[in-house]
Amino acid sequence: KQVEALAETLQAKGAVSVAICFLNSYANPDNERAVGQQLAALLPDVFFTLSSEVAPQIREYPRASTAAVNAYAMPISLPYLRGLSERLRRENFPNSPLIMLSSGGVVGAETAGRNPARMIESGPAAGALAGCHYAEVLGIQRLMSFDMGGTTAKACLIEDGRASVAAEMEAARVHRFKKGSGLPVKAPPPTPPKLAHVKMNPHAKAVPLAMQQGFSMEQTQNAANAAEHPNQTLRPKASGKLPPPPPSQFGPIIEEVPPQQQWGPSTGA
Repeated sequence: KQVEALAETLQAKGAVSVAICFLNSYANPDNERAVGQQLAALLPDVFFTLSSEVAPQIREYPRASTAAVNAYAMPISLPYLRGLSERLRRENFPNSPLIMLSSGGVVGAETAGRNPARMIESGPAAGALAGCHYAEVLGIQRLMSFDMGGTTAKACLIEDGRASVAAEMEAARVHRFKKGSGLPVKAPPPTPPKLAHVKMNPHAKAVPLAMQQGFSMEQTQNAANAAEHPNQTLRPKASGKLPPPPPSQFGPIIEEVPPQQQWGPSTGA
């Protein structure tokens, strides 16, 4: 009855997206999931984010903050990426889009749309990977990459072919460059293997981890298509095999969202 009363309150306030965070859900997400499932059934047009899904780590405040950031952005990211995927299908594009993550890996559009907090700073992460690539190609042990866009510039120190990896960042800072003035966002690094710690062969530079492990672009794309369209039958080449499942939720391998994780509207808002 408490959940039903909460659903009525959320509906009366016109809630579009909701973040759910329980104190100990990092260790036992069952109660958080149960509430999420019940609310999703009562409010089918509302987007839901579970802290145990986006940041399953101890420390309630950073986890709740990450869930709130994710819930804020999901009503924009999920319909947009679904629309992109649908447009590509209408145009007979043969593959599903791959979306960059802040971990340096890629996922399918549906997964990315439901986890926008994991895309924050994905552009600079790609720049760091490119720096690792050129450090290896040029045989440079220590390299400073500089990635400048239209509004910001990012630098990354690469030592021994490896980029530094952080488990937390801040978003929406009130005071630019002032630590603590923004919202903490948990972004656990992939383990194992760590970002840019995988030895790449000369013909597989700055590519998804599945390719670094010896899979072709076609096989990697097949895995992405499987994640986006789990009911379709894959027909990989007999000479290869599909990439294994990711080692963790935040790993840089193409991943599939289990049905119980797909909170929110099933169609674009």
